[in-house]
Amino acid sequence: MHRLIPWGLILAALTAPAAAHAFARTTSGGSTDGGACLYWGPRSVHYVINSAGLSGWTPQALKASVEAGFDAWMNWDCSDFTYVDDGTTDSQQVGYNRSLASQPMLAPDLTNEHLVVFRQQACSAVVPSGDDCLDPANADCDNKYGCWDDTVDTSGDVLAFTLVTSETTSGRILDADTAFDAVDFQFRDLVTSRCDDNIDPSACADLQNTMAHESGHFLGLAHSDDINATMYYRVTMDGETLKRDLDDDDVAGLCAIYPWGAPPVTCAPAQEDDVYAQGCSCDSDSSLVFWTLLPLARVAKRRRVH
Repeated sequence: MHRLIPWGLILAALTAPAAAHAFARTTSGGSTDGGACLYWGPRSVHYVINSAGLSGWTPQALKASVEAGFDAWMNWDCSDFTYVDDGTTDSQQVGYNRSLASQPMLAPDLTNEHLVVFRQQACSAVVPSGDDCLDPANADCDNKYGCWDDTVDTSGDVLAFTLVTSETTSGRILDADTAFDAVDFQFRDLVTSRCDDNIDPSACADLQNTMAHESGHFLGLAHSDDINATMYYRVTMDGETLKRDLDDDDVAGLCAIYPWGAPPVTCAPAQEDDVYAQGCSCDSDSSLVFWTLLPLARVAKRRRVH
């Protein structure tokens, strides 16, 4: 399930599944247009966790659970792809810094962290009426106020989403960030603990399970049709932890993109996008940079967590 975010620059598409596997790669085109398969240039991708953390978690336990979700994709014989935990950051910016696209000559002076953040308040509850962040041209209330944009998730069943930004021509990933809906869901380590007694079971989710899925989007995979796969788009039961451990389908997808000792496998001619080659500026309607929203959905409706 792919949902639009407010600024309307999201396209999402799946490539045809490889033989004997259901995994799919995210591409830079629409569902009918295809596009370049997404990939990271570096073989080690660094990420940071927002320093506000998550209610009910110690910083150490939160770090361990997030790290375990990312680590599920590491140490496979067929791939040398790695994730690196760079600690915490005060930044709550989900999405690529657009200055890097419109003014690439400034890139050395700007940071663009790959962020994991837990949104613990709804934007509808904290954003003042008439705030300029509500203007469709801005649509950045979630970053301005550190809130969950509940106007986007109208069905109320998305646990988390990963926003990936890439070059449209090459598919090279520029940024990836994951935001958790900690307003409507309570995240716990469901192997060693449980949610509060007043939480509806369908609003109780395993953090590591969710992180393992979202970190698959981080590296360029889309949703799989294999119900046993970490990249299957739904949580199939209350208290699910199945996605913590990769299925053969997930490993096949990882290794199809990042084979051991070889360059990333692309599906577009290797060339720089105009935004870099020409240093041109691009406005909010440009297709030079591609945003894709990749959420993990619940299998059933749930009550709101209060």
